[in-house]
Amino acid sequence: MLRKYLFFLCIFLRQYCTGKELDYLEKIGEGVTANIYIFHNSSYLATPDAGSTSEENGESETTKEIPELFKKLFKEVQDHFEKMNISIVFNVKNASAYDSIEVPYRDWQSALNAPATLQKLIELRPNKTQPKCDNIAFYYTNKTLWEDYGRRGDGIPRRVPYLSTWKTFCSTQPSAAVLKLDPNSVTNTSTIHAVRRILGFSYNPMRIHPVEKKLLNETLLQCPTAKQAR
Repeated sequence: MLRKYLFFLCIFLRQYCTGKELDYLEKIGEGVTANIYIFHNSSYLATPDAGSTSEENGESETTKEIPELFKKLFKEVQDHFEKMNISIVFNVKNASAYDSIEVPYRDWQSALNAPATLQKLIELRPNKTQPKCDNIAFYYTNKTLWEDYGRRGDGIPRRVPYLSTWKTFCSTQPSAAVLKLDPNSVTNTSTIHAVRRILGFSYNPMRIHPVEKKLLNETLLQCPTAKQAR
């Protein structure tokens, strides 16, 4: 009798584990495009006229050519998610200087208030972050990002590499992120982390939890490009 129970237990565990593996291997996001709109401070790129445009007050919307930095960055982001069987196309539509988005942190030089800058990005560029849409706006800066961190109760501010909205892609909320990134850096980690938060799942370098993947798939099916592909 014991052998019989062990036999059925082995079958159950095998089916359970196989089901989890199938959930992980299932490809989602096919037909979905994330339209990426990039803004940065006017001193961010060494050669502002090499693709990224800037006018008075930093309010240009016209880009002759996307800087190679951003093309490469979001190609790497796309490849990262493709390895997780999340087939979203990240299409960089625009990159332009826009200093007005920045909100200084206190009176510190070369420091930005991360939450306030994120909120201002959303307010100043609503057509690039609008709800129920597949647009995402990013603000890249070479300045340090700070956030008042009250959860510890000590009132001590903390420095953050990025700040983004949470689980907002193709939802009723705007999607945006602010990031500190050295233009000469080869790392894509902060951008990947920010996109993960915008998509709404926790960080894991290799995979996404099946429960989170199911919820993400339901969200992606609401994207305009996904509906058109049906």
